[in-house]
Amino acid sequence: MKSWSLFVVTLGTILIVTYPITHSMGNLYFGGGLVGFGAIGLFLGRK
Repeated sequence: MKSWSLFVVTLGTILIVTYPITHSMGNLYFGGGLVGFGAIGLFLGRK
């Protein structure tokens, strides 16, 4: 369970980091959503 959360956070971070290159607002929203979702997953996985 923890591994997929880490993967989702990493994917979201990559999307946010590539935003200046792509200039796609979708990247920013989707990346932010993935990071948030992954962070919640990591938090719930710790309990």
